[in-house]
Order: sequence, then C-alpha cells, then structure tokens
Amino acid sequence: MAAWQVLDLLNYEGKVRTERGAFSIDGRRIPLESLSTALIGPKCSISSGVPHHAAKYDVVVLFCDWKGEPLSALLPWSDNTRTGARMQAQATLSEPRRKNAWMRVIKAKITSQGRTLEMAGKRREGQVPCSGVTGSPSCWVIMRL
Repeated sequence: MAAWQVLDLLNYEGKVRTERGAFSIDGRRIPLESLSTALIGPKCSISSGVPHHAAKYDVVVLFCDWKGEPLSALLPWSDNTRTGARMQAQATLSEPRRKNAWMRVIKAKITSQGRTLEMAGKRREGQVPCSGVTGSPSCWVIMRL
C-alpha cells in the first residue's frame, strides 16, 4: 500500500493509541504503512507509542492549534526514511548548490504569499510587482529583499 494518505485528527476528541503497526482510534485500526502524515489537533490525546511507531513507519506527525495551523512536527530521523534521506542529500550539497536551492525556496514563498494576498484582495500600498522575482506580474512582493 502506498504511503500517501493524510490522517486528519484536527477536530477529533479522544485518545490515539498504537496497536500492531496501526493507529487505534475508537476501535478502528489505521495501518501506519498507508500514512504519510498525521494531523493532531488540540483536543486529541496520544499515547507514548504514537511518536515512536510513527517514526518507525516514516509518518510525519504535525501538531496543530485550534485554527488547524501547525505548531510543531515530529519527523523521522533515520537514514532509511524519506526525511532522513532528504536531509542527508541536502547536507552533502556544495555551497553554490545550497545557496541556489535556498534562493528558489525564498522566491517560491514570496510568489505564494503575493498570490494569496492578491486572491484575498489584500494588496496594500507600497507593495511592488514581483515580476523581477518570478517573471509573473500577477503577484506582489510584500517586502523588498
């Protein structure tokens, strides 16, 4: 089974346990091998085995506030996981490639923020088109870098 499903427990009120390679929620078993991410809300309580088994099965656990915004994350750290392999690959990048990758991340974030503001109709005075950043005049830079 492909590990791509997201378990949304943001509004769940109860206890999450682990049982033989699965999360156990109100008597239902959700196999950890089928999950990529679990979202845990403020009214959800977890047993101490949840972080351990989630990491073992390469499941990222995001703890979110009452608005559903992530506050913290549990990431698997082993070299045998997607996260661990990604971190190892990033650590071995040369300085120019690392700087280039970081620049692309920042450009993508600015573009996304600008588009979100534009869609929400919240463009403010003093913002400049980000065409110099991404080539797209449809977004706006929040601040000049």
